[in-house]
Amino acid sequence: MITTISGTYKDSIGLAIAGHYIQNRKFPLEGPFSAIAWLKDQKMIGQAIFTSYNDSNIDIHLYAPGCFCKRTIREVYTYVFKHLKCNRLTARLDSSEDNLSRLLPRLGFVYKHTDEGYYGEPGKPVDALVYVLTSKNAEKWIR
Repeated sequence: MITTISGTYKDSIGLAIAGHYIQNRKFPLEGPFSAIAWLKDQKMIGQAIFTSYNDSNIDIHLYAPGCFCKRTIREVYTYVFKHLKCNRLTARLDSSEDNLSRLLPRLGFVYKHTDEGYYGEPGKPVDALVYVLTSKNAEKWIR
């Protein structure tokens, strides 16, 4: 059974979720953020970190190799489009994540562009593929 937890940059749960994300993605997070994580057998199996909220859009940084299912997708979309009332969700993913880049279009996301060198360590840049999901394309998930 998968359990959901959430937090922000202001609390220990949010900081723990972000720490796990940073450990797995090797990508630093700055500024205000909110976070959702999924646990299985008390182990964190995925995180969604939300940044750059501006009333209309929010960015998602996702690391969820062990928990993609309708429930987790619905939780993310409900948070973004019902709770925050955003018009769109922007996803950036490591260009090597072939499975995720094939999955996002099936979830309603549309590829927009590539951010060169967005991820990675100094001297080892990794491109980010940028996808956008509008509230209209998410409707079937959050009925």
